[in-house]
Amino acid sequence: MGGELVMLFSVEPKTTRRDLYDREVELDELRNSVLRGGDKLIAVYGIRRIGKTSLVRAFLSDLLQPYVLVDVRQIYFIDGNVNVGNLVRHILNGFREFIERGERLWESLKDALRGISWVRVGAGGIEVRLTRRSRIDLAGLFNAIDEWCWRNSTRFILVFDEAQYMRFSNVRYDGVLAWAYDNLSNITFIVTGSEVGVLRDFLRIDDPEAPLYGRYIREIYVDRFSREVSLDFLRRGFTELGINVNVGELDEVYDKLDGIVGWLTLYGYLRGGIDKLSTGRPWTRYSVMVLSW
Repeated sequence: MGGELVMLFSVEPKTTRRDLYDREVELDELRNSVLRGGDKLIAVYGIRRIGKTSLVRAFLSDLLQPYVLVDVRQIYFIDGNVNVGNLVRHILNGFREFIERGERLWESLKDALRGISWVRVGAGGIEVRLTRRSRIDLAGLFNAIDEWCWRNSTRFILVFDEAQYMRFSNVRYDGVLAWAYDNLSNITFIVTGSEVGVLRDFLRIDDPEAPLYGRYIREIYVDRFSREVSLDFLRRGFTELGINVNVGELDEVYDKLDGIVGWLTLYGYLRGGIDKLSTGRPWTRYSVMVLSW
């Protein structure tokens, strides 16, 4: 893989396996579920700042299979709901990375999309074109993707990041997922959620009246780092920055931030002086008190 190595205390979500610290267990669970088990629906749970998006992006970066990751939270915060038209546009935009490669496999994806009456594929890209008589058919899009995968002996992975926001819609997305689960063999859906209880409430997998009831859903939990792992993460991050930090400070950071990797990363970012105060003075130990406030 090309590109420079991303430092551990970089505050952006990690996008490749080599930039991700630890998480081998969770990565193996994803690999086994998608590549060996062919699971159709995977739920990745974890509190905010725990590294779910980094985990999933790192997993996707090693895949040979096509995939699209949709940030559902972004759609909700911009539009106030998860309108099916905007969701589909984000999915279609995600295809560009693969189609722009120009390889024969991805060129055939263009042909599959051209078979959908309300999708236009042209020199300018892929877009939704609706007439008075046409409407967006999400199931039709998924069916076209599934057939394309079958013809090309591949599997498509569709990720809905922060999927709990899909409940803010006039579309029953849990019903769409249940239909896809029952009818499509070549698509794996991965849903992630920071509000664990809310995501489970959206999926309603334990509700006999819910569309997804009785389906097997692979559930993966992304947990806090242990003390040992947290301290090693901090030591390695500060070593990258060329900073010596005493054991007492590292213990205090763990005690305050409780192994949540996003906050550990932000502390290291601030402590390393990457972000400066307006006076130009670098942040030091007291930044841990700001983060744990």
